[in-house]
Amino acid sequence: MAFLVSCYDSFRACHDIPKPLQVPNSRTFAILLLADREPLETLFAQLAAVRSQTCESWGLYVIGCDPARKRIVERASASDARIQWADATERESSAEAERRIALSSGADWILLLAERALLHPHAIGWFASLAGQSAATAFITDEETGTSERGHVRRSCPEFRQVVDYDTLLEMNTCGETVAVERAAYASAAQRLVTSSVSASRSSLLLALSRDGRVGHIPCRLVCRDGETLIDPEVAAAEHEKAVQAHTVQAGLGERIHIGRRSGPLPRLQILWRPREPDRSIAVIIPTRDNGPDVAKFVDSLRMRAAVPNSLRIVIVDNGSRQQETRHILANFKAKTWAQVLALDEPFNWSRLNNCAVEIVDAPLLFFANDDMMMLFESGMNACGVCSSPPRSAPLALACCTKTTLCSMRGFSSAGGEGSPMTAFMKQSRAGSCQPLAC
Repeated sequence: MAFLVSCYDSFRACHDIPKPLQVPNSRTFAILLLADREPLETLFAQLAAVRSQTCESWGLYVIGCDPARKRIVERASASDARIQWADATERESSAEAERRIALSSGADWILLLAERALLHPHAIGWFASLAGQSAATAFITDEETGTSERGHVRRSCPEFRQVVDYDTLLEMNTCGETVAVERAAYASAAQRLVTSSVSASRSSLLLALSRDGRVGHIPCRLVCRDGETLIDPEVAAAEHEKAVQAHTVQAGLGERIHIGRRSGPLPRLQILWRPREPDRSIAVIIPTRDNGPDVAKFVDSLRMRAAVPNSLRIVIVDNGSRQQETRHILANFKAKTWAQVLALDEPFNWSRLNNCAVEIVDAPLLFFANDDMMMLFESGMNACGVCSSPPRSAPLALACCTKTTLCSMRGFSSAGGEGSPMTAFMKQSRAGSCQPLAC
């Protein structure tokens, strides 16, 4: 099904969030809400949203200093003992107060709410149904925005996320600030959190957990923002950078990662992985047919902009080229010591062409590329550093491999535009440890 984003409210009216699976032994959840930053109307809505949860194994801790908000919470607590007010001290930041209350709660899981976050009635139920079902010790979820119009809440601006990718998270927090986390996992990272702000604290937590691939994603819009967010993207980016800098030191990655300047309309950090072995050879596999000029331009751009050009081993798979110009170009490549040309005149099968090329190379790193790409800047070969970094989860763009590290390439362009993906994986020395691409 496809629908216009402008029609999202109509879509939501017809398609609500499905009910989660019922679990016999539900975990208990401590919901933490920072009240002082919320408008009073939003605070009332947040209290109502929590009380409407279909899963009732929760306790709500509302944290703050403001007397007016405290009175609102105490009135709600009089009719529901699961709601408590928790005083924040003048000497601690909001993030520090949140951490203190989280560690003192006796719940199995902690749900940290973003500013203006309204929970869907099935939110706790979804978290409870998935807790303990996988290796994930934390979850993020999709979000949407709700604005009040003539007594009706209009839904808009859906944010559809994905499983947390560590490399993307280093550049920018695209996961939001509502996080459900197992209390034991939170406690293991709590003292390493940057608590200068809530944004920095969330980034710190997600970085600590996602490095080991322990953050899951629930593809349901379990959070609705009450109106547009008031967080300045520049301020959020600066706080995220603090979290990244602290994380790299704590994780012992200071010498492996270079943090560049923030750039773009949504300020994103430039992250460059430094390879452990800069001179390690890399086989660049390029299937082609009658496209010699583009192949020549691509190879020239690689050798011109690569930090260590002599580490490149170019493998061109000729899938039955007929044009004289292409044949002449490929003949020139055959004369180069750093290039190989593999002739496979048979029906086109992209996976088979790459698999055959892998059989004839002995380089420890393999790159699969289209023949119409160009390397635009030096950091495009950053994959060499990523592939030699510690194993972790990453998007499987074009290959399915075991005991390998995969990554998507940036810094290249093709007919599809700048940033088209180029996939890399680390070739293993032991037989059978790397699966071929599916033909």
